[in-house]
Amino acid sequence: MSAIQELKAGTRDLHESIEKVVPLLDPALTIEVYIAYLQQLFPFYQWVEQNLRCVPSLRATLEDLDERWKTGLLAIDLKGLRKACEFSLEPSLIPQPRNVPEALGCLYVLEGSTLGAQILVRAVSSRLGEAVDGRTNFLQSYGPALSEKWRGLCGVLNSALAEPNDLHAAVLAARSTFDNLRKWLICGREQMETMREALSQ
Repeated sequence: MSAIQELKAGTRDLHESIEKVVPLLDPALTIEVYIAYLQQLFPFYQWVEQNLRCVPSLRATLEDLDERWKTGLLAIDLKGLRKACEFSLEPSLIPQPRNVPEALGCLYVLEGSTLGAQILVRAVSSRLGEAVDGRTNFLQSYGPALSEKWRGLCGVLNSALAEPNDLHAAVLAARSTFDNLRKWLICGREQMETMREALSQ
């Protein structure tokens, strides 16, 4: 199998589990839940992207790396919704790739989420309408260039992870990223519920 096929097979169970904690497909979705979701994701992406920037040789491996950052898109959406980007959770859940294979495994998860986001943006727009007009930049991500960007990443993964040890490291990093993001979203949801209960008392 190719590296991309190995990554997909090696993370299938975690990919399915994270879908259960993303709230955007809920028929009862509200603007408050959408905002909270973006607020939760902002620090996760901000920190993991900062860590990825520090990986030696990653830019040489993935030449369009700087075009793939998502923190700015989350900030634009939250500004449009007139909400702050502040949200604090457990820093230990932030992936910290140490080398190119681990960084590519992490990026496989982050970039792969842009494919599923196309379903999410349709659901969010359908349920929330004008309230999110111009405020789904993160979900829309690359727009019409999405397929091209994904194919480009797949090509890099297949060429850069040709060695079994590198591929193994990438799969482990991808699994860790999936699991940490799932835990992050669960913690965020619990934190929001605690805040709502405190305000209602």
